[in-house]
Amino acid sequence: MPKIQWTNLPPALRQHLFDRLEERKINAEDLYKLKLWRDSEPDAPDGLSYKDFGSFKICGFWRGAQEL
Repeated sequence: MPKIQWTNLPPALRQHLFDRLEERKINAEDLYKLKLWRDSEPDAPDGLSYKDFGSFKICGFWRGAQEL
C-alpha cells in the first residue's frame, strides 16, 4: 500500500495549517499526536478516509498512490 506523502504540500494548504496554528485552533497536544502518526509512516488507503486528532482532522480521498 502506498504511503501518505508529507513533502511538497501545496502553498495554500501549508498556509491553512499555519493559520490554524496561529489562531490556536490546533493545540500542541494534538499536533504532537500528528507527529507520532506521521513517524509511523501510515499507509494511504484507497477511497475516502480521515484521521481525527481531537482539535483537527485530516481528510482525503486517495486512489492508489495518487491523491485526488
